[in-house]
Amino acid sequence: MKYVGTFLLAGALVAGCGEKAKEISEAMKTVQELPKIAENLEQNQNEMEKFMAERAAKGDTVAMPYTELQKFLPTSMDGYKLDGEPGGSQQSMGAFSMSMAEQNWVSTTGDTNNPARIHVILSDYGGTGAGYGVAGLAFTIQSQSEDNTQKMRTYKTDYPYTFAAEVFRKDTKEATVTMGTRYRYIINVRADNQTDDQTQKATAIAMDIAKKLDGK
Repeated sequence: MKYVGTFLLAGALVAGCGEKAKEISEAMKTVQELPKIAENLEQNQNEMEKFMAERAAKGDTVAMPYTELQKFLPTSMDGYKLDGEPGGSQQSMGAFSMSMAEQNWVSTTGDTNNPARIHVILSDYGGTGAGYGVAGLAFTIQSQSEDNTQKMRTYKTDYPYTFAAEVFRKDTKEATVTMGTRYRYIINVRADNQTDDQTQKATAIAMDIAKKLDGK
């Protein structure tokens, strides 16, 4: 895991580096940090495998039904109302199983003909560590960047076993927060058609869901 993570990150750096001195300098700084990044990835991988082993010992080896997953979605949201009924789906194939639940919210203030929206998706990778590994381990690497079009950061939250990635697009005012918790669940909250940065609100929504999943 350690070397795979290092090589993948190094490849991304080579592909993304421009010719400007500042970009090269930033890339070299990140390269110097690769050993620490690889170490963190390995620690998170080991922690994920421990979680999986504990769940397997209890017979908890499949994702919960999407109808059960829907119970962890928000039941209210300040300034917003539900737009339609929650949706969801579940899939299984051999040792792989996952489920997801989703809902849409629309603003009750401002331009109600073209309202601000918040879309919430909760995915359960309880039937496969590999599925979570692809989706969730990437943002356990702490980083941040900003340019004229967007700003983003990935970080470990203060809540146990919970990591987050935040992206705010400056041109469209779209804020997206992806949060992974307990090495099983991925929470995605997207606030679009907004007039200002709603990253903080989206993060609070995702964290509230993560706390509901404690022990699950």
